[in-house]
Amino acid sequence: MLHGCIIGLGAMGSNHARVLYELQEEAKIKLIGVADINEERAKEAAKKYGVDWFTNYKMLLKKKPDFAIVTVPTELHREVALEAIKKGCHVLVEKPIAYTLEDGRKIVDAAQKKGVQLMIGHIERFNPTIDVIKERIGKEKILLIGAVRIGPMPSSERITTGVVADLGVHDIDLIRYITGSEFKRIEAFTSDRKSGMEMSAVLSFEMENGALAYIITNRITPLKMRNVEVTTTKRFLEGDLLSQKVTEYSKGELISYAHRSTFVEEINIPYMEPLKLELKAFVNSLKKGTEPPITGEDGLKAMEIAIECVKRSLRQTR
Repeated sequence: MLHGCIIGLGAMGSNHARVLYELQEEAKIKLIGVADINEERAKEAAKKYGVDWFTNYKMLLKKKPDFAIVTVPTELHREVALEAIKKGCHVLVEKPIAYTLEDGRKIVDAAQKKGVQLMIGHIERFNPTIDVIKERIGKEKILLIGAVRIGPMPSSERITTGVVADLGVHDIDLIRYITGSEFKRIEAFTSDRKSGMEMSAVLSFEMENGALAYIITNRITPLKMRNVEVTTTKRFLEGDLLSQKVTEYSKGELISYAHRSTFVEEINIPYMEPLKLELKAFVNSLKKGTEPPITGEDGLKAMEIAIECVKRSLRQTR
Protein backbone atom coordinates (compact mmCIF):
# COMPACT_ATOMS: atom_id res chain seq x y z
CA MET A 1 0.00 0.00 0.00
CA LEU A 2 1.29 3.42 -0.98
CA HIS A 3 1.33 6.17 1.62
CA GLY A 4 0.71 9.74 0.49
CA CYS A 5 0.62 13.27 1.88
CA ILE A 6 -0.60 16.74 0.91
CA ILE A 7 1.60 19.82 1.22
CA GLY A 8 -0.47 22.99 0.96
CA LEU A 9 -4.17 23.13 1.90
CA GLY A 10 -5.53 26.00 -0.14
CA ALA A 11 -8.58 25.41 -2.36
CA MET A 12 -6.82 22.90 -4.62
CA GLY A 13 -4.89 21.21 -1.82
CA SER A 14 -8.08 20.72 0.20
CA ASN A 15 -9.70 19.05 -2.81
CA HIS A 16 -6.69 16.78 -3.23
CA ALA A 17 -6.96 15.77 0.44
CA ARG A 18 -10.66 14.98 0.08
CA VAL A 19 -10.19 12.91 -3.06
CA LEU A 20 -7.16 11.00 -1.77
CA TYR A 21 -9.13 10.15 1.36
CA GLU A 22 -12.07 8.95 -0.76
CA LEU A 23 -9.78 6.83 -2.96
CA GLN A 24 -8.00 5.03 -0.12
CA GLU A 25 -9.92 1.75 -0.31
CA GLU A 26 -10.39 1.68 -4.09
CA ALA A 27 -6.80 2.60 -4.99
CA LYS A 28 -5.22 0.84 -2.00
CA ILE A 29 -3.46 3.96 -0.75
CA LYS A 30 -3.34 5.70 2.60
CA LEU A 31 -3.33 9.42 3.34
CA ILE A 32 -0.93 9.75 6.26
CA GLY A 33 -0.55 13.49 6.76
CA VAL A 34 -1.13 17.08 5.69
CA ALA A 35 0.92 20.25 6.03
CA ASP A 36 0.07 23.93 5.78
CA ILE A 37 1.58 27.06 7.30
CA ASN A 38 -1.91 27.91 8.54
CA GLU A 39 -2.19 25.84 11.72
CA GLU A 40 -5.97 26.08 11.93
CA ARG A 41 -6.36 24.86 8.35
CA ALA A 42 -3.92 21.98 8.92
CA LYS A 43 -5.68 20.92 12.14
CA GLU A 44 -9.09 21.03 10.49
CA ALA A 45 -8.02 18.76 7.62
CA ALA A 46 -6.21 16.39 9.96
CA LYS A 47 -9.28 16.02 12.16
CA LYS A 48 -11.55 15.51 9.16
CA TYR A 49 -9.42 12.74 7.66
CA GLY A 50 -7.87 11.24 10.77
CA VAL A 51 -4.26 12.00 9.84
CA ASP A 52 -1.28 13.84 11.32
CA TRP A 53 -0.86 17.55 10.67
CA PHE A 54 2.17 19.85 10.45
CA THR A 55 2.89 23.51 9.83
CA ASN A 56 6.41 22.59 8.69
CA TYR A 57 6.23 20.32 5.64
CA LYS A 58 9.74 19.00 6.30
CA MET A 59 8.44 17.35 9.46
CA LEU A 60 5.72 15.68 7.41
CA LEU A 61 8.32 14.31 4.97
CA LYS A 62 10.08 12.66 7.92
CA LYS A 63 7.14 10.23 7.99
CA LYS A 64 8.60 8.88 4.72
CA PRO A 65 5.51 9.00 2.49
CA ASP A 66 5.75 7.22 -0.85
CA PHE A 67 4.35 10.24 -2.66
CA ALA A 68 3.59 13.89 -2.03
CA ILE A 69 1.01 16.18 -3.63
CA VAL A 70 2.51 19.70 -3.81
CA THR A 71 -0.20 22.37 -3.84
CA VAL A 72 1.61 25.33 -2.31
CA PRO A 73 1.74 28.75 -4.07
CA THR A 74 3.60 28.59 -7.37
CA GLU A 75 6.68 30.47 -6.16
CA LEU A 76 7.23 27.72 -3.55
CA HIS A 77 6.95 24.77 -5.96
CA ARG A 78 10.70 24.46 -6.49
CA GLU A 79 11.61 24.48 -2.80
CA VAL A 80 8.95 22.01 -1.71
CA ALA A 81 9.19 19.67 -4.71
CA LEU A 82 12.97 19.47 -4.50
CA GLU A 83 12.81 18.66 -0.78
CA ALA A 84 10.24 15.90 -1.39
CA ILE A 85 12.29 14.47 -4.25
CA LYS A 86 15.40 14.58 -2.07
CA LYS A 87 13.57 12.39 0.44
CA GLY A 88 12.76 9.88 -2.31
CA CYS A 89 9.10 10.82 -2.72
CA HIS A 90 7.24 10.54 -5.98
CA VAL A 91 5.67 13.95 -6.60
CA LEU A 92 2.59 15.44 -8.22
CA VAL A 93 3.06 19.21 -8.57
CA GLU A 94 0.08 21.41 -9.34
CA LYS A 95 0.31 23.47 -12.53
CA PRO A 96 2.21 25.50 -13.48
CA ILE A 97 5.25 23.38 -12.73
CA ALA A 98 7.13 26.31 -11.17
CA TYR A 99 7.46 30.09 -11.04
CA THR A 100 10.26 30.17 -13.63
CA LEU A 101 11.47 27.83 -16.35
CA GLU A 102 14.78 27.50 -14.51
CA ASP A 103 12.96 26.34 -11.38
CA GLY A 104 10.86 23.91 -13.41
CA ARG A 105 13.94 22.43 -15.07
CA LYS A 106 15.56 21.91 -11.66
CA ILE A 107 12.52 19.95 -10.50
CA VAL A 108 12.51 17.77 -13.63
CA ASP A 109 16.26 17.12 -13.47
CA ALA A 110 16.13 16.30 -9.76
CA ALA A 111 13.34 13.76 -10.23
CA GLN A 112 15.20 12.08 -13.09
CA LYS A 113 18.44 11.93 -11.09
CA LYS A 114 16.69 10.53 -8.02
CA GLY A 115 14.65 8.06 -10.06
CA VAL A 116 11.24 9.17 -8.77
CA GLN A 117 8.06 9.84 -10.72
CA LEU A 118 7.07 13.45 -11.40
CA MET A 119 3.62 14.39 -12.67
CA ILE A 120 2.24 17.87 -13.31
CA GLY A 121 -1.38 18.58 -12.37
CA HIS A 122 -2.87 19.74 -15.65
CA ILE A 123 -6.25 18.51 -14.49
CA GLU A 124 -8.24 19.38 -17.63
CA ARG A 125 -6.59 16.50 -19.51
CA PHE A 126 -8.69 14.25 -17.28
CA ASN A 127 -11.98 15.99 -18.00
CA PRO A 128 -14.18 13.35 -19.74
CA THR A 129 -15.19 16.06 -22.22
CA ILE A 130 -11.66 16.06 -23.64
CA ASP A 131 -11.68 12.27 -24.03
CA VAL A 132 -14.88 12.48 -26.08
CA ILE A 133 -13.52 15.28 -28.27
CA LYS A 134 -10.29 13.34 -28.90
CA GLU A 135 -12.24 10.19 -29.75
CA ARG A 136 -14.62 11.99 -32.14
CA ILE A 137 -11.75 13.73 -33.93
CA GLY A 138 -9.81 10.53 -34.45
CA LYS A 139 -7.28 11.09 -37.23
CA GLU A 140 -9.17 13.96 -38.87
CA LYS A 141 -7.20 17.08 -39.68
CA ILE A 142 -7.80 19.85 -37.14
CA LEU A 143 -8.26 23.23 -38.80
CA LEU A 144 -8.99 25.36 -35.74
CA ILE A 145 -9.09 24.82 -32.00
CA GLY A 146 -10.11 27.43 -29.46
CA ALA A 147 -10.63 27.75 -25.72
CA VAL A 148 -12.48 30.25 -23.57
CA ARG A 149 -11.55 30.23 -19.87
CA ILE A 150 -13.03 33.21 -18.07
CA GLY A 151 -14.47 34.05 -14.67
CA PRO A 152 -14.25 36.30 -11.62
CA MET A 153 -11.19 36.76 -9.45
CA PRO A 154 -11.14 34.15 -6.65
CA SER A 155 -11.72 35.89 -3.33
CA SER A 156 -10.24 33.26 -1.03
CA GLU A 157 -6.91 32.54 -2.71
CA ARG A 158 -3.68 34.52 -2.88
CA ILE A 159 -2.94 35.02 -6.57
CA THR A 160 0.78 35.16 -7.38
CA THR A 161 0.77 34.63 -11.16
CA GLY A 162 -0.85 36.37 -14.11
CA VAL A 163 -3.88 34.94 -15.86
CA VAL A 164 -1.81 33.34 -18.65
CA ALA A 165 0.29 31.18 -16.31
CA ASP A 166 -2.60 30.58 -13.92
CA LEU A 167 -5.52 29.86 -16.29
CA GLY A 168 -4.28 30.03 -19.87
CA VAL A 169 -1.66 27.35 -19.23
CA HIS A 170 -4.51 24.81 -18.91
CA ASP A 171 -5.54 25.44 -22.49
CA ILE A 172 -1.99 25.69 -23.79
CA ASP A 173 -1.56 22.13 -22.55
CA LEU A 174 -4.93 21.05 -23.99
CA ILE A 175 -4.17 22.52 -27.42
CA ARG A 176 -0.85 20.69 -27.53
CA TYR A 177 -2.53 17.48 -26.33
CA ILE A 178 -5.53 17.56 -28.67
CA THR A 179 -3.62 18.60 -31.80
CA GLY A 180 -0.66 16.34 -31.07
CA SER A 181 1.55 19.15 -32.28
CA GLU A 182 3.99 21.74 -30.95
CA PHE A 183 3.61 25.52 -31.21
CA LYS A 184 5.15 27.17 -34.27
CA ARG A 185 4.02 30.82 -34.06
CA ILE A 186 2.61 32.91 -31.20
CA GLU A 187 0.71 36.19 -30.99
CA ALA A 188 -0.44 37.55 -27.64
CA PHE A 189 -2.26 40.53 -26.18
CA THR A 190 -2.89 41.18 -22.49
CA SER A 191 -4.49 43.99 -20.50
CA ASP A 192 -5.70 45.12 -17.08
CA ARG A 193 -2.33 44.63 -15.49
CA LYS A 194 -2.46 44.81 -11.67
CA SER A 195 0.60 44.47 -9.48
CA GLY A 196 2.57 43.49 -12.55
CA MET A 197 0.14 40.65 -13.45
CA GLU A 198 -2.12 40.55 -16.49
CA MET A 199 -5.81 40.01 -15.77
CA SER A 200 -7.00 39.24 -19.29
CA ALA A 201 -5.43 37.80 -22.43
CA VAL A 202 -6.14 36.92 -26.04
CA LEU A 203 -3.62 34.42 -27.40
CA SER A 204 -3.35 33.01 -30.92
CA PHE A 205 -1.13 30.30 -32.34
CA GLU A 206 -0.12 28.41 -35.43
CA MET A 207 0.81 24.81 -34.71
CA GLU A 208 3.54 22.90 -36.52
CA ASN A 209 0.95 20.63 -38.15
CA GLY A 210 -0.86 23.65 -39.62
CA ALA A 211 -3.74 23.89 -37.15
CA LEU A 212 -4.69 27.36 -35.90
CA ALA A 213 -5.53 27.93 -32.24
CA TYR A 214 -6.69 30.63 -29.85
CA ILE A 215 -7.25 31.17 -26.14
CA ILE A 216 -9.41 33.85 -24.50
CA THR A 217 -8.93 34.05 -20.76
CA ASN A 218 -9.50 36.52 -17.92
CA ARG A 219 -10.19 37.02 -14.23
CA ILE A 220 -12.67 39.89 -14.69
CA THR A 221 -15.83 38.27 -16.09
CA PRO A 222 -18.71 37.66 -13.62
CA LEU A 223 -19.65 34.49 -15.51
CA LYS A 224 -17.43 31.41 -15.16
CA MET A 225 -16.91 29.62 -18.47
CA ARG A 226 -14.65 26.75 -19.54
CA ASN A 227 -15.25 25.90 -23.21
CA VAL A 228 -13.23 24.16 -25.93
CA GLU A 229 -14.16 24.25 -29.63
CA VAL A 230 -12.59 22.16 -32.40
CA THR A 231 -13.15 22.46 -36.14
CA THR A 232 -11.96 19.62 -38.37
CA THR A 233 -12.43 18.95 -42.07
CA LYS A 234 -15.60 16.98 -41.23
CA ARG A 235 -17.11 18.32 -38.03
CA PHE A 236 -17.35 21.03 -35.37
CA LEU A 237 -17.19 19.98 -31.72
CA GLU A 238 -18.18 22.21 -28.83
CA GLY A 239 -17.24 21.08 -25.33
CA ASP A 240 -18.37 22.57 -22.02
CA LEU A 241 -15.80 21.47 -19.44
CA LEU A 242 -17.95 22.57 -16.49
CA SER A 243 -21.12 20.68 -17.41
CA GLN A 244 -19.12 17.92 -19.18
CA LYS A 245 -21.22 18.17 -22.31
CA VAL A 246 -20.18 17.87 -25.97
CA THR A 247 -22.23 18.97 -28.97
CA GLU A 248 -21.18 17.81 -32.43
CA TYR A 249 -22.18 19.49 -35.68
CA SER A 250 -21.46 17.57 -38.90
CA LYS A 251 -22.35 17.90 -42.56
CA GLY A 252 -25.62 16.32 -43.61
CA GLU A 253 -27.45 15.92 -46.90
CA LEU A 254 -26.66 18.29 -49.78
CA ILE A 255 -29.94 20.10 -50.33
CA SER A 256 -28.79 22.49 -53.02
CA TYR A 257 -25.58 23.89 -54.46
CA ALA A 258 -25.58 26.58 -51.79
CA HIS A 259 -27.01 24.70 -48.82
CA ARG A 260 -26.27 21.51 -46.93
CA SER A 261 -28.19 20.27 -43.89
CA THR A 262 -26.42 19.88 -40.58
CA PHE A 263 -26.53 16.95 -38.18
CA VAL A 264 -26.49 17.99 -34.53
CA GLU A 265 -25.74 15.47 -31.79
CA GLU A 266 -25.76 16.08 -28.05
CA ILE A 267 -23.33 13.59 -26.54
CA ASN A 268 -24.22 12.43 -23.05
CA ILE A 269 -21.21 11.99 -20.80
CA PRO A 270 -21.60 10.36 -17.36
CA TYR A 271 -20.18 12.85 -14.86
CA MET A 272 -16.74 11.98 -13.48
CA GLU A 273 -14.61 14.20 -11.27
CA PRO A 274 -11.42 15.10 -13.20
CA LEU A 275 -9.36 15.35 -10.00
CA LYS A 276 -10.30 11.81 -9.02
CA LEU A 277 -9.33 10.54 -12.47
CA GLU A 278 -6.06 12.47 -12.30
CA LEU A 279 -5.06 11.06 -8.91
CA LYS A 280 -6.01 7.52 -9.94
CA ALA A 281 -3.81 7.88 -13.03
CA PHE A 282 -0.93 9.15 -10.90
CA VAL A 283 -1.23 6.30 -8.38
CA ASN A 284 -1.54 3.73 -11.17
CA SER A 285 1.67 4.98 -12.77
CA LEU A 286 3.45 4.63 -9.42
CA LYS A 287 2.22 1.08 -8.92
CA LYS A 288 3.09 0.00 -12.45
CA GLY A 289 6.36 1.91 -12.58
CA THR A 290 5.29 3.57 -15.82
CA GLU A 291 5.68 7.16 -16.97
CA PRO A 292 2.89 9.38 -15.62
CA PRO A 293 0.40 10.67 -18.23
CA ILE A 294 1.58 14.29 -17.80
CA THR A 295 5.32 14.43 -17.36
CA GLY A 296 7.61 17.14 -16.07
CA GLU A 297 8.60 17.83 -19.68
CA ASP A 298 4.94 18.37 -20.55
CA GLY A 299 4.70 20.87 -17.72
CA LEU A 300 7.84 22.66 -18.90
CA LYS A 301 6.57 22.95 -22.47
CA ALA A 302 3.23 24.42 -21.35
CA MET A 303 4.99 26.88 -19.08
CA GLU A 304 7.48 27.85 -21.78
CA ILE A 305 4.64 28.84 -24.12
CA ALA A 306 2.83 30.73 -21.34
CA ILE A 307 5.97 32.75 -20.57
CA GLU A 308 6.55 33.47 -24.25
CA CYS A 309 2.96 34.71 -24.57
CA VAL A 310 3.48 37.22 -21.76
CA LYS A 311 6.80 38.37 -23.23
CA ARG A 312 5.24 38.95 -26.63
CA SER A 313 2.31 40.84 -25.16
CA LEU A 314 4.68 43.14 -23.28
CA ARG A 315 6.54 43.89 -26.50
CA GLN A 316 3.21 44.73 -28.15
CA THR A 317 2.42 47.36 -25.50
CA ARG A 318 5.76 49.19 -25.64
